[in-house]
Amino acid sequence: MDGLLRVPGTKFRFGLNPLIDFVPVLGDVSAAFISVSVLIYAVSRGLPKILLARMALNILTNELIGVVPVLGSVFAFWFRANKRNYDLLQRHIERPNRSRKSDWIFIGAVLGLVFVIVFAGLIATFLVLHAIANFLARS
Repeated sequence: MDGLLRVPGTKFRFGLNPLIDFVPVLGDVSAAFISVSVLIYAVSRGLPKILLARMALNILTNELIGVVPVLGSVFAFWFRANKRNYDLLQRHIERPNRSRKSDWIFIGAVLGLVFVIVFAGLIATFLVLHAIANFLARS
């Protein structure tokens, strides 16, 4: 999601996530679902809660700023939350600890928070687009 393509002549890589973010509403939601799937996989691999929290913070940061039109897409090119989470996952994949019930409760709370943030962003985007449409209709 964050390293599929390379800018010719540079070492800078980017992926589908910032490109998907340019699609209003649908882009933010689909990117969030993909990001959360990595978090769920991390829980199933038994990553410590502190790493799950770091991964969740990466997703939340990306989603909070991502709801801002244009700025969110530009931020996604730079921040690359999925790449950060993938690196965290890879560094700790060698320690196969079983996930505990408390890990799943934690993830449920985080997923609920991500859902609320994405839903609030969708509503805010809809309201802004509606206001712009009303303004243009009056002009």
